[in-house]
Amino acid sequence: QKPELSRTNEELKVEKPKKEKRKDEGTGLLSNTTVLSNVSASTSPRDIVDFERQPGVVIATKIHGPPHMKQLIQSMCLLKVAYNRRPKYDVLVYVTEPISALDESILRDVVRPANLQMVLDRKTLRDHLDDMSTEQMASLMKRCNATSSDELFWWTRCCEDGMNGSCMPLAYNWQSEFRSLHSWKSEELKPYKYMLWFDSDAFPTKMWDVDPVVFLIRNDLKILFDNFPQGSSAGTDLRDKIIQAYNDTLCYLKLEDGHLAARGGSCLKPRVPNIHGFFHITDLDFYRNKENLNWSRIMIGDNKFSRRWDDQLAVTIPAAMRAAKKSWDMNA
Repeated sequence: QKPELSRTNEELKVEKPKKEKRKDEGTGLLSNTTVLSNVSASTSPRDIVDFERQPGVVIATKIHGPPHMKQLIQSMCLLKVAYNRRPKYDVLVYVTEPISALDESILRDVVRPANLQMVLDRKTLRDHLDDMSTEQMASLMKRCNATSSDELFWWTRCCEDGMNGSCMPLAYNWQSEFRSLHSWKSEELKPYKYMLWFDSDAFPTKMWDVDPVVFLIRNDLKILFDNFPQGSSAGTDLRDKIIQAYNDTLCYLKLEDGHLAARGGSCLKPRVPNIHGFFHITDLDFYRNKENLNWSRIMIGDNKFSRRWDDQLAVTIPAAMRAAKKSWDMNA
């Protein structure tokens, strides 16, 4: 649960944002045999068929380093059997600390014949700390109960005031921040149009009968997700961030007919249910457009390495504010 920042009554008198028609499109889903009318004339129905490889698709995940390789290998092996042995989509793995050549070779054999790309973070923890602003460093020192950045390492646990269960290692918080903003901007992701994100601790237990990637493409969705909602985010400061990014409020969000339904209002402390981050398929052009990337920057703000907001909220807000009817739950 997120704490409400203490504010005076005067501070809570926030000017209502200029009301604009919500930029949201979309209708009901199409059947597996239907092809969208906006598919180009040169595209035949055979190009939108379950389990056939579609252009511009990548499977992506992120781990911290060597201790997580066995888990990742198991996850990718099961995902291959359940799904990717058919379309054979490229696999992109971001890592924070270097992986041995042996471990990389084992993983490459597991995902074969799909292509594997391992991407090492360009910054060490020291690099991140050196690049932080004075405000960011002051916030981090307080949360980590430290007096110097020399006291910090990846497994230092840092806490958020008033948030139960918020004491997490910097390594975990960096994963969340990376997925909230930096992944969308990465050079390695630029060649792709769609991304299937799959956490390394997610494990398929049976064969997939429906192709979620084709389902998203066929219906021109912006995100297709599972297990909604997974927790929630709340706070008067959350309202301020949403207004700053979208010049609108978000006071209501739930599933209706399988897709997100959102509306604004005069709420001062919205509570936003989150899309679960462990597994979703996204339209990358949507999430890396200027407006939505700006949201991610605003969300993070000066709270670098923070558990206050995370990647689940980062993907939820753009979907709610700009593509609610094109944001669907897999179980709907």
